[in-house]
Amino acid sequence: MSEVLTRGFRFRPADEEVTDYLMRKTQSPEFSCFIKTIDLYDKDPWVLGHVRDPCYNHYEWYYFVKKNPLGNEYLDKPRLNGFEHPRLKWDVLKQIHDALSSGQNVPPSVFTYGFRFHPTDQELLSLYLTPKAHSPDFSCFIRERELYAMEPWLLEHVRSPFYKDSEWYYFVRKCSSRREKLNLMFYLRGKKKTWRVNGVVTQIIDNDIEKNVLGTKTRYSFNLDVGRVHSRTGWKVEEFQLSSDPVWAVCRLTYLKNDSCVIDDRPILPGEEHPKLELQALKNLHEV
Repeated sequence: MSEVLTRGFRFRPADEEVTDYLMRKTQSPEFSCFIKTIDLYDKDPWVLGHVRDPCYNHYEWYYFVKKNPLGNEYLDKPRLNGFEHPRLKWDVLKQIHDALSSGQNVPPSVFTYGFRFHPTDQELLSLYLTPKAHSPDFSCFIRERELYAMEPWLLEHVRSPFYKDSEWYYFVRKCSSRREKLNLMFYLRGKKKTWRVNGVVTQIIDNDIEKNVLGTKTRYSFNLDVGRVHSRTGWKVEEFQLSSDPVWAVCRLTYLKNDSCVIDDRPILPGEEHPKLELQALKNLHEV
């Protein structure tokens, strides 16, 4: 079990979960965990001794810091050890969980303390989309969805403990044709709405095989056409597709309220509180 990888799960906390870590550190300065204490503003950020930490995503770190920022004038890439970002192993997450829950009044089904699905592009393609493309019967916590059947806020989304609030991953079949069909339907019905490409198509390279293109990532935003002005709603989607199989895609759908939006585009969600991910649920997933 110690060599089992957590398959794309990393530290991706909600704000209140970050506060929980900070409270522990404030109440006991000797408190230690995978979040390290450093003098973040003592040097330019790219010369700090960052390490590739499997708890975080690529080019992302969390630190406990005492000082206030002084403002750096220049930006550059960080200096990192090695070439490949390490993957988080199950025993590491289990050790973090045990350390944080020891001495605490927690129920038997304790939580993962801010760890959620936060994969790299390569992990999303190789560990999830590739099995789905090879076997349509493949199932996991990523659900199949007719994502482009209607406006995104009219879809019945659920609050999943595997994701952050207002974030979802879906398997979608024939993304391109269905998105274009939806845009055409809006046009024919006089609805000034459209999924519009946002940026350029990004190639996703396989880390294990140099220069081998695994697939692509394309970003879209859901826009409202008001006269000659294109106004974005709070909805965005990233479509991931394999080079070898364009039939299936995995989509990362996100919502962030845009105050300039002229309509109520908030998602329809059951309940008031986002559920937390329990350690046992993640353990069951890996064993399956």
